[in-house]
Amino acid sequence: MASKLYLFNPEHDMALANFTPYYQPPQEIVRMGEDLSYLPLWYACPGEEVMVADRELAGRYLHECSVSGLSPSGVYATGQKTGLELSPWGWDPAVVHRLQERGVAVDNCPDVSALEQIRYLSGRQRCVDVLSQMQSVAGCCGRAVVCSSLDEVHEFVDAVGETVLKSPWSGSGRGLLRVSPQTWSTNVEGWVARVIRTQGGIMGEPLYRWI
Repeated sequence: MASKLYLFNPEHDMALANFTPYYQPPQEIVRMGEDLSYLPLWYACPGEEVMVADRELAGRYLHECSVSGLSPSGVYATGQKTGLELSPWGWDPAVVHRLQERGVAVDNCPDVSALEQIRYLSGRQRCVDVLSQMQSVAGCCGRAVVCSSLDEVHEFVDAVGETVLKSPWSGSGRGLLRVSPQTWSTNVEGWVARVIRTQGGIMGEPLYRWI
């Protein structure tokens, strides 16, 4: 059984939205990926490896963990070995291209069809399917729609009032906007139009208040 090689790529969701091999994430996300490249040490098993940006940084981190009584896996590497089963944070065309540029065998990476399926399953549009099937479950509520034009977004916001708009794919903490008929503005409209143009649609969900 091949040993695993883990890779932390926090730009994964944004790379899925772009969906090209040549996607370049913002520099702050690149830095975060490099600074936190050792995170898979926490779930790597003995004998498995982690692709780190800086071996010295990873070594210092492991030392600090041991001093504090913590014990993540102590195995890490630069990712230059062969015959390893690849396990990134998430598969997308950009990470496949990045790994292949480093000499990783093509047959170790998912093909275009598999990547398209990953993108399909990762999109927030799947909430529409899930919520529709949960309506018959006692105690469950929720509504989500996919809007493909500004007019459809306007109609949804006018109908439900306070709304959370969500880009189908986005990084953690991003791609969300709370809006209502009273707070709609040209800036909101510009953001909505850009998401629809680049991702093909935008999610609309009522804002629920729990008492």
